Amino acid sequence: MSTIPEEPTRYRTHVVPPTLIVEATDTPAGRDDEHNLVRHAGVIAGVGLLLMAALSGFGYLVAVKGLVTPGNASRTAIDIRGSETLFRLGVVSLITVVVLDIVVAWALYHVFKTTNARVSSLAAVLRLAYAAVFLVAIGHLLEAPRLLGADRSLAVFSQAQLQAQALARIDAFSDVLHACLTLFG
Repeated sequence: MSTIPEEPTRYRTHVVPPTLIVEATDTPAGRDDEHNLVRHAGVIAGVGLLLMAALSGFGYLVAVKGLVTPGNASRTAIDIRGSETLFRLGVVSLITVVVLDIVVAWALYHVFKTTNARVSSLAAVLRLAYAAVFLVAIGHLLEAPRLLGADRSLAVFSQAQLQAQALARIDAFSDVLHACLTLFG
């Protein structure tokens, strides 16, 4: 009695006769690539969120809140002028948070799109909207060092007026940030 050999079974990298089967794959081609993309996106999102927490903590709590005395424009001006590099680093760290928020939005979209693509898209769009509004808030902080610096175009204002305007810009940052957090969580 002769037996007819069966069709060879397809493996991930090569074809082997059925008698030598060790592990067959039933996943369609490309599924591993999708799984790797989701896995990498998850790692990117996790690392991005950790960096965002650290940078925003430094930028907001140390550089902004640490140098601002609420209601006291002259004290705030003295502190910002005395630690202008710290203040500027805080602003740069907050801008970096915006960039990371965009990266995290992309990564989380890829992580959750296999579960529910519409909800994942909505979450990504809301994260991007949050990042945009946060960037507007940060724009107010960029004005404070300029107002407190030696800009000759501002010589028509008194020192007290410039200090009050700088504090008003910082307060505007806080107001927009709190509105942003209220709207987007």
